[in-house]
Amino acid sequence: MRARPTYWTKRGSFSLQADELRPVGVGELLARIEHLKRVLASEGLFDPARKVPLPFLPHVVGLVCGRGSKAEHDVVVNARERWPDVTFEIREVAVQGTSAVPQVSAAIAELDADPRVEVIVVARGGGAVEDLLPFSNEMLVRAAASCRTPLVSAIGHETDTPLLDLVADYRASTPTDAAKRIVPDVAEERARLTGARHRIRTAVTQRVAREQAGLDALRSRPVLAAPETMVQGRAVDVLARREAGRRAVDRALSRGTADTQRLAAQVRALSPPRRCSAATPSCRGPTAGWCGTPTTSPTASASASGSHGASSPPAPPATDHRDRPPRPTNRAPPRRTALRRTRTAPHPPAPRRTAPRRTRPHPPAPRRTAPHRAAACSATVGRRRGYWPGADDPTPAPGADGAPDVSALSYEEARDDLVAVVARLEAGGATLEESLALWERGEALAARCQQWLDGARERLAAAQADGEGAA
Repeated sequence: MRARPTYWTKRGSFSLQADELRPVGVGELLARIEHLKRVLASEGLFDPARKVPLPFLPHVVGLVCGRGSKAEHDVVVNARERWPDVTFEIREVAVQGTSAVPQVSAAIAELDADPRVEVIVVARGGGAVEDLLPFSNEMLVRAAASCRTPLVSAIGHETDTPLLDLVADYRASTPTDAAKRIVPDVAEERARLTGARHRIRTAVTQRVAREQAGLDALRSRPVLAAPETMVQGRAVDVLARREAGRRAVDRALSRGTADTQRLAAQVRALSPPRRCSAATPSCRGPTAGWCGTPTTSPTASASASGSHGASSPPAPPATDHRDRPPRPTNRAPPRRTALRRTRTAPHPPAPRRTAPRRTRPHPPAPRRTAPHRAAACSATVGRRRGYWPGADDPTPAPGADGAPDVSALSYEEARDDLVAVVARLEAGGATLEESLALWERGEALAARCQQWLDGARERLAAAQADGEGAA
């Protein structure tokens, strides 16, 4: 500092008026480091995108440290406690003084050229600012930036931040922290592995159990567990339709018989009397010759009288009442024209008024097909009605020639196909042939799913036995 002193005698005070300030010693060094830091940052050497991630478990670790230093002991001991199989390539160099920068730079380049080394650690214990200046040197910083192997900086303590920490791929606060970072803890990894294995087994076992429960639920559906219900239901339907047909025929016959008897009674009531063929006492008078009673011949009368014996009086001679003139009477003879009119033009019977009958509509009878065409007709009708997939659906009908082979299906495909088959059977509406084909395919799909689940259990048991043997 350059200043001009001023002294006031009356008050006894002294002051300095500075004209120039210049850092000297440590302050000058820190100023130079800050200037270099700005220059390197402008070049992008501290960019996080340049940093390379550290390997999870390196087999060979390169270590740059001082000769017989505590930093070497901390790194090696802590790393081997965590992972005993780790190997170190150690390069002991000067870590302070004028020869520190070229030796550390040469050690980093040598370890970077070794293909066996997977990570490099530069470690040094704490110290004064002047002792840590080599790790803020521009030459050393640029050598570390050009290293292709992941680099870990473990210089000083937490408060020490040389420029090497900024350019390294990972900054460790202490050498012990670097040892914990470069290798994992074998006990922790075994515990994680055991937990992961347990979770995997539990997840697979629960998945198999859920799928088994779902398969058992599908196989317990009535459409698969009791396929005879498809035939029994149709048999009951056939019997019901036959009884309904018989009742309909009986009712039709009863109605026809009643209508016939009614019409016959009307015809008899409206028909004229028949012409008599013999004279009878009832046929005397103006209506002689027209009677509805049956006539009796003379021969029959004689035979009847003779049969009574000799005591019976002889019957009077039969005379034809048509030759005898009619008796005079005051009544006018009946008009035969009316009779003819009645006989020739009878009035039609009045229509019978009955309440309209409410009949239950019956579905049309199923169309009978020849045995050799039953399967083709059922498949055609099923596709037309939507029971089977149509032309726009690439999935062929179960049981068809183009249906996928059950043995070639994966578990998910067989399960989804089984769910679709059960849904189709429960929806109903399919013919008996289609229902039987669906049931057969459902049984085959259920067997395929069960085969997959049994295989999964066997593989899970084998894997578990191998894991226990390796442990």
